[in-house]
Order: sequence, then C-alpha cells, then structure tokens
Amino acid sequence: MSEGRLAGKVAIVTGGGSGSGIGATCERLARAGATVVAADINEQTAEATATRIRDAGGRALAVQFDLLDSASIAALAETAMAGFGRIDVLHNNAANTSPQVFPKDQGILDMDSEVWDAVFAANARGTMEVTRAVVPRMIAGGRGGAIINTSSGAGQMGQMAMSVYGPSKGAINAFTRYAALQFAPHRIRCNALVLPVVLTRGLESLFTQEQIDDVVSRTPFKEPTRPADVAAVVEFLASDDARLITGKLWEI
Repeated sequence: MSEGRLAGKVAIVTGGGSGSGIGATCERLARAGATVVAADINEQTAEATATRIRDAGGRALAVQFDLLDSASIAALAETAMAGFGRIDVLHNNAANTSPQVFPKDQGILDMDSEVWDAVFAANARGTMEVTRAVVPRMIAGGRGGAIINTSSGAGQMGQMAMSVYGPSKGAINAFTRYAALQFAPHRIRCNALVLPVVLTRGLESLFTQEQIDDVVSRTPFKEPTRPADVAAVVEFLASDDARLITGKLWEI
C-alpha cells in the first residue's frame, strides 16, 4: 500500500465508519497508500473500518467524534497529529441523515424549525468547524493539502421535500468556493462532490425501490452511483494529480 499515489499522506475521513456506504472511501485511500483516520460518531463502526484497513496491510486509526461538538472536533485534529504528525487530506463526508431527522425533512411550510437547525448545525456548521480545526495543521506543515467536501445535487435544485438537506448542501457548495480562495496561498485545495443518490444500504432503508429506480432512470447512463464510484473521485482529488484543481463542484 505504501507505493500508491497517496503514499506518505495522512487523510481524515469524517463519516468513515460507514463501511458499506460513502465511508468506504477510507479503504480506497488506504489502498492508494494513505494513512487513514476514520472518524465517526459511532466508535464501533469507525473501528471496524480501521480494522479492515489494517488487516489488508494498511495504516489506520479510528476516532469517535461528534459533528455537533466543537471540543470533539478539536480533539479529532489533535489525535490525528499526535498519531501521525501531519494531515494532508480532509474528506468532509459526515452529515445528519439520521432516521430521527431525515424523515421530518419535508416541505418548508410543514417543517419544524428544530429540524432546520439540527441539519444545518451538522452539515454546514460541522463541515466548517472540522475544516477550521484541520487547516491550521495543514498550514503549519507547509506541504499544502486537499479538502474534499461531500455535497449533493439537492443543493443545486428545488424539490418538494428535503427542504433543509438541500439548502445545507448548497451552503457547503458556497463554503467550498470561499475556502478554495482563502486557502490557496497555502497550496491547500478545496473541492466538493455534488452527488446524486448513492446506492448504499442506508439509502435502501430510507427510500422504496420504486423511488430509487425513478432517480436512476433520470441519470445519463441509467446506472446507480455506488460508493466505489465516489471513492475513485475522492482519491483523485486527494492526490497530487489534482494539484491545480480547486474551488470546483464535481458532479458525479
């Protein structure tokens, strides 16, 4: 694993405990040679991801953290530095799609303001706070870095539901452009992945097969986007092959 195009780099992936979902990116980055910090609110699933990486010959550390807890976010950055002495890549992937909140994200007139606050606190503010905790370490290292934010097509169009999730991802799109401009003097790049529906076990529990088929039917290739497709783009954007790419929204 040490010979890949991410050899020598240390990557933090938030939401990294989702082994069957987008968090599977951790394993792709490890295969490319990166040392991976799998960060998740669920300590057990984060450790499961790290264990799979280590069993395959890679280097990984599991860290439990909470997007809504500033102290927890600061501790994540400190733990990565204490364990590996550097941070080169940040994949802001974690978001609030919990069964307690996501089904309540309907039309604007029917929405509880607490749902709005909960989703924005995790998705928009959480992304900002993790970035703000990690970037000073990247700057101090003097090697530049790469930030990849997970966004969504819901942040670029209007829909009859997901009236909080979509705007929160729209905020991430704008944040990505601001971060790209402000961090460029330090050779730190920031891009976002604008994802469609990604076929994971978690998604299959939230939507009916009919709904999934309808979304897939409207894609150019009439094929679902899978976690492996997302991971491949994250690896590229994290690598030096993308050294001149920043401030872009990558639609997959």
